[in-house]
Amino acid sequence: MYIQADELLEVMSQRNLIELTNDESRATEINLAVAEKACIHACEIVDGYLRSRYLTPLNTVPTIVRNIALQLARFWLYSRRPEGSKFPDNVKDTHAQALKDLERIQNGKLHLDLPELANGDDDHVLGEAKFQTRSKPKMDLTGY
Repeated sequence: MYIQADELLEVMSQRNLIELTNDESRATEINLAVAEKACIHACEIVDGYLRSRYLTPLNTVPTIVRNIALQLARFWLYSRRPEGSKFPDNVKDTHAQALKDLERIQNGKLHLDLPELANGDDDHVLGEAKFQTRSKPKMDLTGY
């Protein structure tokens, strides 16, 4: 993973993190299971965008990828409270910018200074099975 639950404190206050990760209104501690789920969600989104250009998961995590993942995780935590007040503008803006940055990385307009996949080298992406079969030589049955 590119981020850990405790790193979310870099983009939000502890009180906000407690409120967003707990379903009890009087909680006093961060619900680490929910915070980890937000981190996993964010990292999967990042991998989804980067998979076409880089071998994922990345071995070395550039600062920009880490920051993008933090913004995505923060947005996910706020989205858990749809019945509450509106999203803070800063949360919406940084989420939109994070997605734009991911698209720029995916399109090759923003480089991570990591080795890129060769063109057409998508063997690490699960998809259709690629295999070859050998068949026996066919008999000529035209006379029958």
